[in-house]
Amino acid sequence: LDWPYGAQGQGNLWADFGAQNVQYTKAVSYFSPNFGGFSFQGQYDLGDGNTGAHAYEVTANFTGGGFAADVGFHEAKNDGAASSEAYVFGASSGWGKGGDYTKENKVRAYNAGIRYAIAGFDFAAGVKRNEWSGDVNDAIHAGTGTTKVDQGLVRVGYTTGKHNVNLGYQRIGDSKTDGVTTDDGMDVINAQYNYAVSKNTSAFVQARHHMFDNAAKTSVMHGSWQLDGAAGNGKDSATRILVGTWTGF
Repeated sequence: LDWPYGAQGQGNLWADFGAQNVQYTKAVSYFSPNFGGFSFQGQYDLGDGNTGAHAYEVTANFTGGGFAADVGFHEAKNDGAASSEAYVFGASSGWGKGGDYTKENKVRAYNAGIRYAIAGFDFAAGVKRNEWSGDVNDAIHAGTGTTKVDQGLVRVGYTTGKHNVNLGYQRIGDSKTDGVTTDDGMDVINAQYNYAVSKNTSAFVQARHHMFDNAAKTSVMHGSWQLDGAAGNGKDSATRILVGTWTGF
């Protein structure tokens, strides 16, 4: 989710936000060989203090001739930290330690995406569904029902020499709780320019602009720091500009 789909400034809603809520610290994992461009992966979290698994995921990929496709499914259950906030992923929160099994809930994430590269251009598009059910943070939904949030992403990039330019768009659909739709969707546009300083380092300028359908309700992102600090601020839009360098190892 984080790369290559959430890249170039799109990761705050594609990878940091959502119903994925586990890190596999006690897991059985399998990563297949490449079969003519096709590969698949599976991970099963052994959990802590409970005989059942805390989470599992299955993913598959295909690459060939400049084209790539990716699909995945993830489920975590009975996690006392089930939320839409990336903060619960932090080391001090207990996330990734198997869950405390004090709540009966499930979080699920489904994703699919395609990518294509040709003559300096690269394209990416993806869809993702987030589901929270049972006893989760009341800011997502009250009671023990099911809340669903769908989202989509498109991005196009162009590289020539040391220069790379990217434009992207994301749509977070209105959330639905037990079939009832809330007017809380949003649109996000982003742009990023990269300049290759060396083989592993680039300098960049990144901008993204959030447009909220309802200034009083930004989907299930209730943490004030979410959406670049814009969640719950009562405004109908928010913009972030970031200048920096990036190095890969």
